[in-house]
Amino acid sequence: MSVRYIEIKRFQGIADSEKEGLKSQYLWGESIDYRTDPTKLTILPKTTKDSGSTVVDLPMWGERYSTDLYVYGNAGHTYKRTTAGVWSNDHAVPDSHGNGLKYFGEDDYLYYTSDKVIGRYGPMAGTPTWADDFLGAEAGVPTNTYCLDLELSSSQYAYVADNADVSVTGDITIETWIKLEQKASTAGNLFAIVGHWKDQSDKRSFLLSISHANDKLTLSLSDDGAGGTHKQVWESATALTTIDSWIHVAASFDISAESCKFYIDGNEEVGTETTGNSLGASLYDTDANFSVGCYYDSGGSADGFFDGKIDDVRLWNDVRSEAEIVANKSLELAGTESSLVGYWKLNNNATDSAKSSDLTLSGSPVYDTGVPFSGATGRNDLDQSNDDSGQTYTLTTAIDEGVTHRQAFVPAKDPQKSIEVNINTIGTGNWTLTVHDALNRTIATKTVAVADLNTGDFEFTFSSAWRPVLGATYHFHLTSTVADGIVVTGTANDLEDCDFHTYYQYLVDDEFHPIEKVLNKIAIGNERYLATYDGITYTFNTLTLPSGYRIRCLGKWREYLVIGATRGSTITDFDQGALFLWDGSSTTYDFHLDILEGGINAIQSGHPMRFIAGYSGDLMEYAGGKPRKILRLPKMTDKTTMEVYPGGMAMWRALTRIAVAGDSDSTTLKKGIYTFGTLNERRPETLSFDYPISTGDMTGTDVDIGMVFPMGSMLFIGWKDDTTYGVDVVKPSHSPFASATYESLITDAKKIWSEKAANFIKGYFKPLIDGDSVKLKCKIDRNASWTEGATNANKGYAAVAGEKKVRLPLPSGGNRFNEFQLGITLATTNTASPEFYGIAAAIDDLKQEERT
Repeated sequence: MSVRYIEIKRFQGIADSEKEGLKSQYLWGESIDYRTDPTKLTILPKTTKDSGSTVVDLPMWGERYSTDLYVYGNAGHTYKRTTAGVWSNDHAVPDSHGNGLKYFGEDDYLYYTSDKVIGRYGPMAGTPTWADDFLGAEAGVPTNTYCLDLELSSSQYAYVADNADVSVTGDITIETWIKLEQKASTAGNLFAIVGHWKDQSDKRSFLLSISHANDKLTLSLSDDGAGGTHKQVWESATALTTIDSWIHVAASFDISAESCKFYIDGNEEVGTETTGNSLGASLYDTDANFSVGCYYDSGGSADGFFDGKIDDVRLWNDVRSEAEIVANKSLELAGTESSLVGYWKLNNNATDSAKSSDLTLSGSPVYDTGVPFSGATGRNDLDQSNDDSGQTYTLTTAIDEGVTHRQAFVPAKDPQKSIEVNINTIGTGNWTLTVHDALNRTIATKTVAVADLNTGDFEFTFSSAWRPVLGATYHFHLTSTVADGIVVTGTANDLEDCDFHTYYQYLVDDEFHPIEKVLNKIAIGNERYLATYDGITYTFNTLTLPSGYRIRCLGKWREYLVIGATRGSTITDFDQGALFLWDGSSTTYDFHLDILEGGINAIQSGHPMRFIAGYSGDLMEYAGGKPRKILRLPKMTDKTTMEVYPGGMAMWRALTRIAVAGDSDSTTLKKGIYTFGTLNERRPETLSFDYPISTGDMTGTDVDIGMVFPMGSMLFIGWKDDTTYGVDVVKPSHSPFASATYESLITDAKKIWSEKAANFIKGYFKPLIDGDSVKLKCKIDRNASWTEGATNANKGYAAVAGEKKVRLPLPSGGNRFNEFQLGITLATTNTASPEFYGIAAAIDDLKQEERT
C-alpha cells in the first residue's frame, strides 16, 4: 500500500475550470468568507428581507437621499426606506420599466425616467411632490382634458368651505371659461358662476353671475356683508347670449378706485354700476361657502344654479391687466403664480386644485371632454413652428400633393409625437393629419372625430411617436370627411403658410434610460442619444452615438462619464458593444472602445472600472489602454444566456458586487450576489458567490436579481422569486446564513489514467458550540451526487459541542476512482459562525495490486 494525502488548508475563490485555477481556488462555494482570512472558512452574514410585503415589482435601481433609500421598480413603483427601516410604496409611475434613478444635488430633486418622459420628486429639503413628466406637466403636454358639466335641472354645483385663500377682501379678479346650454333669461334664473356669497346679513362678499334680466355679466360686491348701502353691483356692456360655444369671462375690481372691468374672450370693457353705493376700504370677509355654479339664498340653500360647462376657475387677489388675461387664458397655470389664491382645473377631478382647498361636488355633476383649450403651460417640447395668421385654408377631402395643400417642416428633434394647428372653423367632418416624407410616403397619421375638435390651437397626438431622419424635410396634410373645416394661415388658401407647431417626445421609447451625474448636470441615456439637464435646460441630444447603438448603462472612470452601449433591441442580438467616454463638456464623445464580448450590461464606476459585457456573463475591467477580460461567471454554457441589469453592479466594502442575473434561460446558473476583488493587494483578486436572496432560491428562470445598492454598512438587493418581490439587506452585524458550502477542485492525484482509492476524509475546525455543525462530502469520477457524512463524527458529520475534527470513512470497493472531489457544508443556528481550518483525504495509489 502506498498512501498519500490531499490536503486543503487555504481557500482563495472560484476557479474558471473544474480542475485548474489559481493556487487554493475551489470549484464552487456559497456564502463562505475566505477573504477575511484565507486560512479558514466562515459563513457570511445572511440576507434578510427588509421590505416586508411593500414591494410589488422587481427593484431595478437604488438611490439615497441623506439617510433615506429610494428604490425604483420595473413596473414604475417607487419605494422609500426611512432611517428607521420603514418601507412605503410612495408612488407609481405610468409607462415605466424602472428606467433610471438619480439624486441631483444642484437643484435638490430626485430624477427618474419612464419609457418616454422624465419625472422628478422634490425639492427634497422642502415639501417634495411627484411630477412624472415634469418638463411636460409643468410645460409641454396637453393637460386640460376635461371640464365640469353642471345641469340646472339637477341643481348641480361645487363648493368648498370658507378658508383664508378664498377670503379675498381687497383687489380681486375672477376668471373662468363657460359654455352655456341656455341663456339665463330663457331659464328665468340668475346663473351664478363663482361666488363667496350668501344672500343674508353678514354673509355677502363677492359674486360673479349672469343676469336673468338681460344676460349681462354681473359682479356683486359688499363691504359689510349686509348689502343695502354697502353693496355695489356692476354689469358688462355685452350680453352673453351665445349657446354651446366656449366663452372666456373675467371680472376685476380695483377697490381703492372702486372701478370694475369685464373681459369677454379677452376683450376689455368698463363695467357699469347698477347699484352705486360707495364701498369701504375692503370687501367683507364672509364665512359662507365658496361656490362654483351657485350662490346661497337667505335660508342658506344653494340657488342660482348655472346651466352649462365650466372650466379652469381662477381667483386672484389683485387686478389682472388685459394683457395678463389674454396671454394666459388658454394656458394651464403652474399654481405658483404671484397673487393667485384659488385655482381649480376641474380636469376630471374636483380635487385637482393647484391652489387653495379641494372642491366638493353636489348633485352628482359629470365631466366632459370638450374643453376650451388643450392646456400646455408653455412648451419645452416645441420643435418647429410657424405663427403666421390673418388668412385661412379650407380642408379638402383627399390628400393633394400640390404645393398649396401641404406644410413642410424639418424636424430637429427625435422622436416626433404631435402636430398642433390653429383651427378657425371645425366644420362638420372628422379631421385627419397625415405626415409624408419627401417621397410622399406616409410616416404617421392621426384622425380626430369632429365632436372632439375645438377651435383655436388643437394638437394631433400620434398613437406612437415617429422617428425622423434629422435634417430631412417632411410635410403634413390636413383633410376632412367634409370639405368645410378651416385652419388659420398667413397666406390665403395656402396650407404651406399655416399656423402650426410640432412637438417632440422627451425620450425615445426604450427599456432603459439610465441617469448619472456629470459635472453640474445629469446625463440621461436616450437610446442613441445622451440627453442632459442642468436644472434649467433640457437638451435631448447633447451627444449622438453612431447609428444602431443604444445606451444601456452609465458609469464613471476618472474624469469621464462612461456610456455603456449595446446594439439591437436585446442583449443577445449582437456580439458587439462599445464604451463611449465623455468629459462632460465636449461637443462629442472624447473616445470610444469597441467591446467584442458583446453589449455592456452594467458598469461599476471607479479606477479601475469594471463592467459586464455580452450575454454569457463576461466580467471585464478598464484602467486605460485596452479593456481586459477578467473571467466568465461560472455555471454558464454555450447554450445558455444571461444578463445583468444596469443597476446590478456596485462597490461595497471595497469589493465589486454583481447582481446575477436579471434575465437568464439557464436552470443551473446560481443567482444572487457575486463578489470580485481582494482585501489585500498581496492576495489575488478572486470571485465568490456570497449572497443568495432571502427566499433561498438560487436557480430557475423564475428568479431575477434586479439591483444591488450599497448604503453605508448595508447592502440592498432587489429581487423577484416567481410572483414574490422584495428588497433584502445584508449587514455585517447579521447572524450568519443557516448553512454554507465549499466544493474543491477536482483532482486526479496527478495520475488520471491510474485507478486509486480514497480511504477517508478528515476535517479540522474550531471546537463547535451547540447549534454548529460540519459535514464532509466527496464525489467520485464526477458523479451527479455527493457521498455525504451522516449522524455523527465517526461518519463525517460533527455536530456535538466541543468537537474539533470529523472523519468520513469511505467503504472499500466502492470508492475507487480516477478523479476525486472534496466538499464541506457548514451550518449554524447561532449568531456567530463556526470556523473551518482544513480538509484532507487519504489516497491509496493501489500499487500493491496485481493487474492482469
